[in-house]
Amino acid sequence: MADLRHLFPPDTGAVEHYTYPRKVRAREFKVPPRDDRVGHGTSLVRQLFSAQQEAQAAAEGKPKEQRPKGIVLDFRSDPGFKL
Repeated sequence: MADLRHLFPPDTGAVEHYTYPRKVRAREFKVPPRDDRVGHGTSLVRQLFSAQQEAQAAAEGKPKEQRPKGIVLDFRSDPGFKL
């Protein structure tokens, strides 16, 4: 490629780090108080597993082409706290 130096000029690149063009305003994310965070997390995992089992049980009676391809879950937060 020595004869194509006009297409591939050496040592012309420079590294520039990305900077976000707008000002970032971080707001505090409110989390509801939890006395037992491990217990709460365990309860959530149990609820998800239960929802998965219910969806699988409901789909078993249907023909394969009518079975859903996934599960839709609705989440609610405690009053006054955004998800």
